[in-house]
Amino acid sequence: MGLLSADSNATKRGSITVILDSCYSGTGTRSSGLARLAPKDIRFGPTPPPPETFGDPVPSREPSIGSDPDMPWITIAGSQADQRSYEVLKDSRDNGALTYYFVQEMRKPSPVRRSYKEIRDRVQPAVQGEYPNQRPQFEANDLDRIVFEDASVGPRNYVPALSSGAKEVIVKGGRIHGFTANSEFDIYSPQSQMLEPPDLPIARVTLRDVNELTSMATVVTGKQVPEGSKAIERLHSYAAQRTRLLFDGIERSATLQRIKAQVLGHPNRPFEVVGLGQPFQIRLAEENSSIRTFGPDGIELSAGVSLTDRSPVDAVEKRLLGWARWLSLFALRNPASSLRVGFELQPTSGSDVLAAGQIPAFAPGPDRYKVTIKNLTSHKLYVYIVDFTSRGRVRVIYPPSNSTEPLEAGQVRPIVGGASLPDAQTNYVRDVYKLIATTAPVDLTFLEQDTPKGSDVKKASKPPADRLNRLLFEAALGRRDGTVNVPTEWVTADQTFEVCRTLDSKGRCEAGDSKR
Repeated sequence: MGLLSADSNATKRGSITVILDSCYSGTGTRSSGLARLAPKDIRFGPTPPPPETFGDPVPSREPSIGSDPDMPWITIAGSQADQRSYEVLKDSRDNGALTYYFVQEMRKPSPVRRSYKEIRDRVQPAVQGEYPNQRPQFEANDLDRIVFEDASVGPRNYVPALSSGAKEVIVKGGRIHGFTANSEFDIYSPQSQMLEPPDLPIARVTLRDVNELTSMATVVTGKQVPEGSKAIERLHSYAAQRTRLLFDGIERSATLQRIKAQVLGHPNRPFEVVGLGQPFQIRLAEENSSIRTFGPDGIELSAGVSLTDRSPVDAVEKRLLGWARWLSLFALRNPASSLRVGFELQPTSGSDVLAAGQIPAFAPGPDRYKVTIKNLTSHKLYVYIVDFTSRGRVRVIYPPSNSTEPLEAGQVRPIVGGASLPDAQTNYVRDVYKLIATTAPVDLTFLEQDTPKGSDVKKASKPPADRLNRLLFEAALGRRDGTVNVPTEWVTADQTFEVCRTLDSKGRCEAGDSKR
């Protein structure tokens, strides 16, 4: 994740909006019977000439506008890349569906200036009401920008909602958004922009059935929820999270069968077993007279446990509990948070230019990268960075021990870091820096652990009374307490990088280093 906004004192640079109400080809079958398309280019016959025919080739570039990647921009397309954009017959003439409903929405009177996100949430359902297989696309570096202006209305972490009966509401977000059953949402009117006082919600709902993309909610208080209403999560419920285990070849291994029976009988119930072809987090297999554990990427998580070990079942269970704890901590996030924080990691060498989507890679050494944290809220935040390595180690690396200095509103804090490998035998490790920003100090020392090998997981004592600290405490034990509801006063962000002994010519870890 990069920095989420430019400095408020930056020089005004303008903005750009591109609207493409077209599709790739084909004809429509509804309304006017037309799809929006350009005629096929037949100037050069069936095979176009190479790009050099038209002059010097244009170098490829990332999708930034001009020479300033921070310039506000938005592209509005009539449909997805594999869909047609259709015409609608309105006012006795054909109109592009996107164009017609976009213009109609812009003509509606509104007491406040509206953002592209708000227009999108009205235009997409209108177009899909005519053509279910046409979904307009809004892509931007800031969907909260006011339409055709440079100013932004600020973050809008809402999802659309509408009534589905007297006491039921459809919330257009689900598991993929991190929503969980029993979480509570405030519903605001379509015209509301603040989504906080002095704006008042029109209803409060509790999620009941959470599917992948949508959720059904029950109205607790309030009135009918019109289409286009805005749902904001106010209280997140953390349901129990279990680590998914795949026992590969269990029918041929008596030891795997004993391990399965023991881990499923654990009193905290931290595991569930999945079958072949289902998503898993840890795969266990008996190979070469050892029990070995692998992640979904095929990399071995811990050294194998020999079948001649004094108690191989207990040894494997302890390692699995260590990894369950790591996975539980790693999964911590708060998608409903109203807090905003910038979190960026860049190589310190000016010659290291990352391609889009490329994970930064470093050889061991000091001062390899710079981490930048920016407080994008109006009040001070306490920020912590926890390092998760692919070897299962967890360490709080920032702030320095016993320091609780907050990050003031708008403040930027750069941190220079070095890269290292855990030992001489390790050629590769992947690190994830998880930033945890809160409105009050928290104690994260009990999160730390070494690579799961057996009995080296720290023992925790009495759960803290504070709800956020209690959530972290439960995660540190490798479990989630479904009774813990935490207000949206904290947020997380992640940055991933790799460390290996040798980098290739493109600055990436060599393929041979991907296995240990």
